[in-house]
Amino acid sequence: MAPKKGLAARSVKGFAREIRAFPFVPKSATTTAMKRSPLAPRVPPPGKPWDAPVHEAPLVFVDLEMTGLVLGMDRVIELCLERVEGGEVVGRVESLVKPPPGVKIPTTVHGLDAAALEGAPEFSALADDVTRILEGAVVVAHAAPWDVAFLEGELFFCDKPVRIPGWVDTLVLSRRAFAFERHSLEALCGEFGFERVRAHRAADDVAALRHIFSRCSEALAPNAVRDLMGLGPRTSKVVLELVGRAKESIAREAPVQVTYRVPGKGQQKMLMQVKAVTGDEAQGFAIEGYDTATRGRHVLRLERVVAVEAPPSV
Repeated sequence: MAPKKGLAARSVKGFAREIRAFPFVPKSATTTAMKRSPLAPRVPPPGKPWDAPVHEAPLVFVDLEMTGLVLGMDRVIELCLERVEGGEVVGRVESLVKPPPGVKIPTTVHGLDAAALEGAPEFSALADDVTRILEGAVVVAHAAPWDVAFLEGELFFCDKPVRIPGWVDTLVLSRRAFAFERHSLEALCGEFGFERVRAHRAADDVAALRHIFSRCSEALAPNAVRDLMGLGPRTSKVVLELVGRAKESIAREAPVQVTYRVPGKGQQKMLMQVKAVTGDEAQGFAIEGYDTATRGRHVLRLERVVAVEAPPSV
């Protein structure tokens, strides 16, 4: 049955209000604002699949190509969702998507144009398959809040609203697990030697996503899916090791070399005299101390700390 209402019959404000926790990004939003996470972290209910071991939990790897990043106005034009259980693919939805009339389609990123999408189905024709493949599974994506936001938006416009209870973000996982300079999907494929046939196309990006997820899970060694969720730094092998080294430096009253990320500037190093470790596993940790060179005081959240090491020998 055709959707009862479409984009033209609904206001963007109404969309934001009904979807809940889905902040509206106005059409005049700056590029900087559009790069911010569109959704706050969500805490899913206890039990499966969130508290199941990663190798047992149903995972849906998601990649979307959109016309832009303005929620409610830009639309999905390609999707690939791949459901994996026990290491085996048990379901898959892959398709180009024809957007509603009047939606502009830039071709600079994905190379798709109006002609390529002319014969593609509208999202409403795929909505049942999408909701079926998502049911009872954990969404995994790179910069996941954007994919979740646009999936929820498209389903809302089809009169099939779904609220995804949580997600795993491989961008967050990579930053926890590896001391790389950059953590984009493209950069990680280069670091891991994974070759994509067509970058910025949904199916190839899902293949890359699965490979990156595997590498991150191997490095972080989670006990359950919930350990990988993007609720701040959370509990992970890497974070707890950093906490241990910082606390050890306090006990020894010896400075350590801290490598940390500064947004827009990459990695920085500082010889730091650590004075305190604050926070907990639920809210995230931070280390407090001062730069031994400048005596300036610093508070560093551990999700931005790459390494805590002994000072380099002179």
